Amino acid sequence: MSQSARRYNYGCLKGNLKEAIASYREAIGLRPADYGKARKNLGMVLLLSGDLKQGWAEYEWRWQCPDFQKEHQIAFSRPRWDGADLQGRRILLYAEQGFGDVIQFIRYATVVRERGGRVLFACPELLLRLFRSIPDIEQLFVYTLPDFDVWAPLMSLPSWPLVQMRRERSTEITADLLQIRRT
Repeated sequence: MSQSARRYNYGCLKGNLKEAIASYREAIGLRPADYGKARKNLGMVLLLSGDLKQGWAEYEWRWQCPDFQKEHQIAFSRPRWDGADLQGRRILLYAEQGFGDVIQFIRYATVVRERGGRVLFACPELLLRLFRSIPDIEQLFVYTLPDFDVWAPLMSLPSWPLVQMRRERSTEITADLLQIRRT
């Protein structure tokens, strides 16, 4: 087993966040260009420790993990959104992970709309009824995708500077971002 693999495994086993962070950083230092899995895990540990800015940046490395790509990545013919002003363009957000994550992160549809986006959401069918009442989503889709200009995975939104600036203005994303009416 290589030294980088030993440090990665050690990071996975540590219950102490500081030690896990140090182990992952050491593993990445030994294989800086190709250790997406260690960087993704470092991101999760940094998020747990409260380092949101660096944690979200490292968590984006999940897209470099073959297992994650195979299960969650969709090949769209349109470009991925880069965080720029949308100026009325239609952006397709999609749920890449489980229901809990989707419910937690749908709040960022508000930030996307504030950037001028017409928000479309590819939604798990069981969540349609819940998400119909979110005013910042223009259209919901389950199986048939609409025409759109750019796309973004829902859980990538917190890593973008615009969302980070919004978090800095407020100590937490408040419940008023997600206004669910009883239907």
